[in-house]
Amino acid sequence: MYDNKWYDGFKNEEEPVLRQVFRNLKLWMSPICVDVGCDIGSTAIFMKEFGCRKVIGYDVDLSIKGNILPNSIDELHIGELPRGKLEEYIRNGYFLKFDCEGCEYHYFDKLMNYNNVMVCLHNTVDDYSVRSYTLMMNGFVPIFHSKDWKEICYIHHTLLPLK
Repeated sequence: MYDNKWYDGFKNEEEPVLRQVFRNLKLWMSPICVDVGCDIGSTAIFMKEFGCRKVIGYDVDLSIKGNILPNSIDELHIGELPRGKLEEYIRNGYFLKFDCEGCEYHYFDKLMNYNNVMVCLHNTVDDYSVRSYTLMMNGFVPIFHSKDWKEICYIHHTLLPLK
């Protein structure tokens, strides 16, 4: 059973929800985190606030380069995750956050078998419902959604505190 004192269910994506999620995941937060789809670094701030010492960020949007939030992304890569990097990050036990507007589907099979990850699915792809169902059948729990319900983020149930 999950500890409902900190996680009271599936919510709208807001700063307090992200802060709550990362505050309570700090027990397992690895010293190095990888943020695929980092945008300007808002999630990286929560990662660092609650235990991560270095955030490696990836994004395909060139316009973010000059707009990264202070104290967020330590190592920014513009472009897609290079071949072999995901396997390296998994081997090293890094916490991974995938929120890349659909690119998570390319890595889905590997992410589904890794527990130290947050996966955000976007309903812009035909098999969105099947992917959501597959994640939940493999132990992932939805933790928040965007206001328009076009994105739902999941973490593995083993990351949730137990009662």
